[in-house]
Amino acid sequence: MKYMQPTQSLFIATVCRPPGPYTAFLTEFPEFLSDLVVIADNIHIFGDFNIHMEKSTDPLQKAFRAIIDSVGFVQHVSGPTHCHSHTLDLVLSHGINVVDLNVFPHNPGLSNHHVIKFAIATNNLLRPQPRSIKSL
Repeated sequence: MKYMQPTQSLFIATVCRPPGPYTAFLTEFPEFLSDLVVIADNIHIFGDFNIHMEKSTDPLQKAFRAIIDSVGFVQHVSGPTHCHSHTLDLVLSHGINVVDLNVFPHNPGLSNHHVIKFAIATNNLLRPQPRSIKSL
């Protein structure tokens, strides 16, 4: 989703990367991020990346961290998001602040993933611009 204002834009995307081979993801995701930073001022990406961010020695985690760092994204989730204490679900941002992030334990009847609740500080990015009645 892309939201435009006269002076700024907000792009929101969700990601669901299935577990398994990740070679294509490591090629395509940096291109996706690079394209986004050119077309949007503020970017918010969240979802199930199936990357074990809690394992600092994992090659996929290292490669992913290098990708998001190289493009200036911030990863905001710091604790487990899965019933087996893995950090698989991520909240990424570029040019926008994520605040009040909380991870709630999973409900086995719904999912094996936890619920992540957060807010984004828009600094009035989404405030409607006043217009005169004549312009309508």
